[in-house]
Amino acid sequence: FERADFKALKIGKWLDAPVSLIGRGVAQPPEIIVNGGALDLRKLPKGGAGKGRNGPINVSLKRLKVARTITLHNFKAKFAAGNGLKGAFSARVTGYDAALNQLIQAGLVRSSDGNIAKMILGALGKVPAGGGPKQIDVPISVQDQRLSVGPIPLMRVPAILW
Repeated sequence: FERADFKALKIGKWLDAPVSLIGRGVAQPPEIIVNGGALDLRKLPKGGAGKGRNGPINVSLKRLKVARTITLHNFKAKFAAGNGLKGAFSARVTGYDAALNQLIQAGLVRSSDGNIAKMILGALGKVPAGGGPKQIDVPISVQDQRLSVGPIPLMRVPAILW
Protein backbone atom coordinates (compact mmCIF):
# COMPACT_ATOMS: atom_id res chain seq x y z
CA PHE A 1 0.00 0.00 0.00
CA GLU A 2 1.08 3.55 -0.56
CA ARG A 3 -0.66 5.46 2.22
CA ALA A 4 -3.58 5.20 4.65
CA ASP A 5 -4.87 8.29 6.48
CA PHE A 6 -7.15 8.14 9.52
CA LYS A 7 -8.47 11.61 10.43
CA ALA A 8 -9.72 10.53 13.87
CA LEU A 9 -8.37 7.14 14.93
CA LYS A 10 -9.73 6.05 18.30
CA ILE A 11 -8.35 2.90 19.88
CA GLY A 12 -9.87 1.91 23.21
CA LYS A 13 -9.59 4.72 25.71
CA TRP A 14 -5.88 5.28 25.11
CA LEU A 15 -5.58 6.86 21.63
CA ASP A 16 -7.59 9.62 19.97
CA ALA A 17 -5.53 11.13 17.17
CA PRO A 18 -5.14 11.52 13.42
CA VAL A 19 -2.77 8.79 12.17
CA SER A 20 -1.15 8.10 8.80
CA LEU A 21 0.54 4.91 7.70
CA ILE A 22 2.98 5.28 4.82
CA GLY A 23 4.15 2.24 2.89
CA ARG A 24 7.90 1.77 2.57
CA GLY A 25 8.07 -1.13 0.16
CA VAL A 26 7.60 -4.88 0.18
CA ALA A 27 8.21 -6.60 3.52
CA GLN A 28 8.99 -3.28 5.22
CA PRO A 29 6.96 -2.02 8.18
CA PRO A 30 5.17 1.25 7.40
CA GLU A 31 6.15 4.66 8.65
CA ILE A 32 3.69 5.83 11.31
CA ILE A 33 2.79 9.50 11.66
CA VAL A 34 0.62 10.73 14.55
CA ASN A 35 -0.22 14.40 14.12
CA GLY A 36 -2.30 15.86 16.94
CA GLY A 37 -4.70 14.37 19.45
CA ALA A 38 -4.04 12.62 22.72
CA LEU A 39 -2.59 9.39 24.06
CA ASP A 40 -3.04 8.05 27.59
CA LEU A 41 -0.31 5.57 28.55
CA ARG A 42 -2.22 4.55 31.68
CA LYS A 43 -4.95 3.00 29.55
CA LEU A 44 -2.80 0.98 27.15
CA PRO A 45 -3.85 -2.67 27.02
CA LYS A 46 -1.91 -4.99 29.32
CA GLY A 47 0.28 -7.67 27.84
CA GLY A 48 3.17 -5.73 26.34
CA ALA A 49 4.07 -4.80 22.83
CA GLY A 50 4.44 -7.01 19.82
CA LYS A 51 7.70 -8.39 18.52
CA GLY A 52 9.54 -7.51 15.36
CA ARG A 53 10.80 -4.49 13.49
CA ASN A 54 9.03 -1.16 13.42
CA GLY A 55 9.15 1.53 10.78
CA PRO A 56 10.01 5.13 11.61
CA ILE A 57 7.52 6.74 13.98
CA ASN A 58 6.90 10.49 14.02
CA VAL A 59 4.61 11.74 16.76
CA SER A 60 3.20 15.18 17.51
CA LEU A 61 0.59 15.04 20.29
CA LYS A 62 -1.28 17.83 22.03
CA ARG A 63 -1.32 15.74 25.21
CA LEU A 64 0.40 12.59 26.45
CA LYS A 65 -0.85 11.40 29.83
CA VAL A 66 1.83 9.39 31.63
CA ALA A 67 0.37 9.13 35.13
CA ARG A 68 -2.37 10.76 37.20
CA THR A 69 -0.11 13.69 38.05
CA ILE A 70 2.16 13.66 34.97
CA THR A 71 1.12 15.11 31.62
CA LEU A 72 3.30 15.99 28.65
CA HIS A 73 1.94 18.79 26.43
CA ASN A 74 3.07 19.52 22.87
CA PHE A 75 4.84 16.15 22.79
CA LYS A 76 7.02 15.77 19.69
CA ALA A 77 9.04 12.63 18.99
CA LYS A 78 10.97 10.92 16.23
CA PHE A 79 11.79 7.26 16.62
CA ALA A 80 14.03 5.40 14.19
CA ALA A 81 13.11 2.23 12.34
CA GLY A 82 14.39 -0.96 13.94
CA ASN A 83 13.64 -3.14 16.91
CA GLY A 84 12.08 -1.08 19.70
CA LEU A 85 11.86 2.66 20.25
CA LYS A 86 15.07 4.62 19.78
CA GLY A 87 14.92 8.34 19.43
CA ALA A 88 14.34 11.66 21.06
CA PHE A 89 11.38 13.72 22.08
CA SER A 90 10.53 17.05 23.62
CA ALA A 91 7.53 18.22 25.57
CA ARG A 92 6.20 20.76 28.00
CA VAL A 93 6.09 18.81 31.23
CA THR A 94 3.72 19.32 34.12
CA GLY A 95 4.12 17.20 37.22
CA TYR A 96 7.85 16.63 36.75
CA ASP A 97 8.52 16.94 40.49
CA ALA A 98 5.96 14.22 41.27
CA ALA A 99 7.31 12.13 38.39
CA LEU A 100 10.85 12.26 39.74
CA ASN A 101 9.59 11.41 43.23
CA GLN A 102 7.80 8.35 41.84
CA LEU A 103 10.91 7.24 39.92
CA ILE A 104 13.03 7.61 43.07
CA GLN A 105 10.52 5.72 45.23
CA ALA A 106 10.34 2.92 42.66
CA GLY A 107 14.13 2.61 42.74
CA LEU A 108 14.42 3.48 39.04
CA VAL A 109 16.42 6.65 39.66
CA ARG A 110 19.03 7.07 42.38
CA SER A 111 17.91 9.53 45.02
CA SER A 112 20.95 11.77 44.48
CA ASP A 113 20.38 11.91 40.69
CA GLY A 114 16.67 12.55 41.12
CA ASN A 115 17.22 15.36 43.61
CA ILE A 116 19.81 17.03 41.36
CA ALA A 117 17.38 16.78 38.42
CA LYS A 118 14.58 18.27 40.57
CA MET A 119 16.80 21.21 41.55
CA ILE A 120 17.82 21.90 37.95
CA LEU A 121 14.31 21.48 36.55
CA GLY A 122 12.85 23.56 39.40
CA ALA A 123 15.23 26.40 38.54
CA LEU A 124 14.34 26.18 34.85
CA GLY A 125 10.59 25.72 35.34
CA LYS A 126 8.14 28.58 34.85
CA VAL A 127 4.71 29.18 36.35
CA PRO A 128 2.20 29.34 33.47
CA ALA A 129 0.35 32.60 32.79
CA GLY A 130 -2.87 31.20 34.24
CA GLY A 131 -1.13 29.95 37.39
CA GLY A 132 -0.63 26.37 38.53
CA PRO A 133 2.46 24.24 38.99
CA LYS A 134 5.70 25.09 37.22
CA GLN A 135 6.16 23.76 33.71
CA ILE A 136 9.26 23.19 31.66
CA ASP A 137 10.02 22.59 27.98
CA VAL A 138 12.82 20.06 27.91
CA PRO A 139 14.44 17.71 25.41
CA ILE A 140 14.21 14.09 26.48
CA SER A 141 15.95 11.22 24.73
CA VAL A 142 16.01 7.46 24.87
CA GLN A 143 19.24 6.00 23.53
CA ASP A 144 20.60 2.53 24.26
CA GLN A 145 17.81 2.01 26.81
CA ARG A 146 18.85 5.11 28.80
CA LEU A 147 16.41 7.96 29.47
CA SER A 148 18.07 11.37 29.60
CA VAL A 149 16.64 14.82 30.33
CA GLY A 150 18.80 17.22 28.37
CA PRO A 151 22.36 16.08 29.03
CA ILE A 152 21.46 14.37 32.34
CA PRO A 153 21.08 10.57 32.15
CA LEU A 154 18.31 9.55 34.55
CA MET A 155 17.57 5.86 34.23
CA ARG A 156 17.65 2.65 32.21
CA VAL A 157 14.38 1.78 30.54
CA PRO A 158 13.22 -1.62 29.33
CA ALA A 159 13.27 -2.34 25.63
CA ILE A 160 9.91 -1.72 23.98
CA LEU A 161 9.40 -3.90 20.93
CA TRP A 162 6.51 -2.98 18.66
